[in-house]
Amino acid sequence: MIGILDVSLKKVWCPEMKKWMVAVPLILLFMSTDSFAKSTIQMRMIPAANVTQEALQIISRAKRGTSVNVEMYEFTDSQLAQALIDAENRGASVKVIMDASYRKDDVIQQMLQQAGIPVERMKVGSDGYTDIDHVKFLQVGNTLLVGSVNWGKWSDRTIDQDVELSGQTVSVEGRIFFSYDWWQARNGIYERNTRFPLGFGRYQLLVDGQIEPAILNAINEAKQSIVVHMFALDRKSLVSALISAKARGVTVQVVLDSHYQRFLNAKSYRMLKNAGINVTYEPYKVVMHEKMMNIDNGQILIMGSANWTNSGMEYNHELDVEIINS
Repeated sequence: MIGILDVSLKKVWCPEMKKWMVAVPLILLFMSTDSFAKSTIQMRMIPAANVTQEALQIISRAKRGTSVNVEMYEFTDSQLAQALIDAENRGASVKVIMDASYRKDDVIQQMLQQAGIPVERMKVGSDGYTDIDHVKFLQVGNTLLVGSVNWGKWSDRTIDQDVELSGQTVSVEGRIFFSYDWWQARNGIYERNTRFPLGFGRYQLLVDGQIEPAILNAINEAKQSIVVHMFALDRKSLVSALISAKARGVTVQVVLDSHYQRFLNAKSYRMLKNAGINVTYEPYKVVMHEKMMNIDNGQILIMGSANWTNSGMEYNHELDVEIINS
């Protein structure tokens, strides 16, 4: 049995801080031990080259009354937009959140809205442009597809991947996450420090400020090996944690993007190299867009939208997934 108590979201005046704040809803998730033991959560890793086709298949399964929720930083793929329109025409309930600062997808927004699909733009930060809604999220019924792969025309040509999660508890947590973001986007409010208790057992959805502590904890728990594939890396605390892991005998390997982010990655590259860590730039002529860490050959896997940067850890709206196989 799963139960949810969700108190309506409200905007309230905080006299101490002299600004309007979001009154965070009381969300209670409860599950009997017996039902938790019987619940099944399925997971599959989807490489970037296959994400578009996988997303199309997931959306194609949406029937009348099925919720189809999308939150996407870059959405310029008209094929995926048409799939959402087809689902809406079949009677599914489709909603889409897009970043307020990325406007190369205005045509897609118009295409969706003309088909009757509600679209909201998420404004992150005081000006809505410096910071971004960097989330990549699709929910159709009991299935989530999350990670670092955008819905862009060329996103399938990067080194990247998503994870597909399926199950009843996955559906509950996905709805909680999206519902809160939908409300914030509609009301022009964004509170980065909001926390939700999302995840049971083998996986955990990590939102914004939850991401860095989870990464640091996983690095500290590493016993044998750490492998990091990162598009952008300049966060000193995370670089230092990798160096400390190397010093205590853990094998550390880091692969960084050498195209768009080589300049930003340069300082971290030198620090890791000087510490004796096996750090390289992606050697192939392709963008390494992945944001992933593998601890002890798959015992802990953290992946998602967040780059290991100051922007990713402090300012943007991000969503990662932690998968625990131990």
